[in-house]
Amino acid sequence: MAAFLRSLNAFRGGTLCRLNADIGKRSLFEQSNRAPSSMNPVARYQHTTQYPSVLSRFMSTQQQNPSLPSAGPPNTADVVSVVSSDMNQGRMFAIVYVSGTQHKVTSGDLILLQNDLPADVGERIRLEKVLLLGGDNFTLIGKPMLSLDTVRVEATVIEKTISEKKVHFRFKKRKRVARYRETYTNLTVLRINSIEAKLR
Repeated sequence: MAAFLRSLNAFRGGTLCRLNADIGKRSLFEQSNRAPSSMNPVARYQHTTQYPSVLSRFMSTQQQNPSLPSAGPPNTADVVSVVSSDMNQGRMFAIVYVSGTQHKVTSGDLILLQNDLPADVGERIRLEKVLLLGGDNFTLIGKPMLSLDTVRVEATVIEKTISEKKVHFRFKKRKRVARYRETYTNLTVLRINSIEAKLR
């Protein structure tokens, strides 16, 4: 064992490790730059060099530079004025809730509803349940819907028809049971005429 240790010390240069003579020949190696075994056992495992952690940068108690401007919450009047100016420019879109489904629409779009709306063909209607309104630089989100004074989405009933035939056939072998049924779904086609918004 002693010959192995001598060869290991010679291989490493003889400065990195040594035997701990206080405990005995069978003890573990100890780096030569460590404190002797007579030191406090808690202190011998403490780091001599403290490295700054990532968390310490966010928990710093030093006072910030007063020359930097403080970013406070935006003023409501400023936000309303900016959004109002953006509403008059560009094309807007809206998410409307009609007949149990949501549709993302813009001016001139056609939407197909799987329902028979109580309105005649050519009649102009207003879609009151508007969940969201957006443009190039702004988005208005309802909670859950936008108020009727804020947004107005108008549409025209273009067509009322039925869907293609759906065949439902049920058969049980060796039971002389067969059921045949045809179903149709009422459809309504709407064209979005305009999307208008106004903030107060």
